[in-house]
Amino acid sequence: MAIHYRTQAVVLRKREVGEADRVFTVFTRDFGKVNLVAVGERKITSKLRGGLEVLCLSEVEFVEGRRNTIIDSSLVEGYRFLKTDLRRTRAALRIIETLDVFLKGQAQDEKAWKLLTETLDTLNDPMVSPAKWSPLYYYFFWNLVSLQGFRPNMSNISSSASSFLSDALESPLNTFVKGHSGSFEAESALASLSKAHFLAITKGIQ
Repeated sequence: MAIHYRTQAVVLRKREVGEADRVFTVFTRDFGKVNLVAVGERKITSKLRGGLEVLCLSEVEFVEGRRNTIIDSSLVEGYRFLKTDLRRTRAALRIIETLDVFLKGQAQDEKAWKLLTETLDTLNDPMVSPAKWSPLYYYFFWNLVSLQGFRPNMSNISSSASSFLSDALESPLNTFVKGHSGSFEAESALASLSKAHFLAITKGIQ
């Protein structure tokens, strides 16, 4: 007997397969990262069209099997302000791409789910100024890294970058956003440090 599951999911990426199907890689609230097959989704008449898009929060119902097949989907949050500015979109795409790379296998992760959805909600807020968008990515990156059991080596970075990291890892998101707009010096140091850790971590989990 087929087992049905229903959960919320953020779409990380999608790819076309066959004549009319798509495979969606999603990060779900209850099952972690999974691949879901939407049979016939590319057909104009498909009832699944519009319910699943990259950088959207959806509610999905799927059947567990040799391949997990979506039977229903509906859009919960389209994050429309994420798509009104290229810089905001770029920050959001970096967030979901980082999550996609770091999380391997299927396992529920409530803390990562909360971090992802809260960061996307904040980035989608039209009242959050452009100066906050890049710091939001680094906030997400370093908190995700911390959830994976890694800590940054802050011995050789500037005091402003060290202060940024300390606040990012110790402050709630809303408090962090109020206090940080980023600086060229801090962002340059964070970019180098983040790239080095990204490469080291991805090499270790491949």
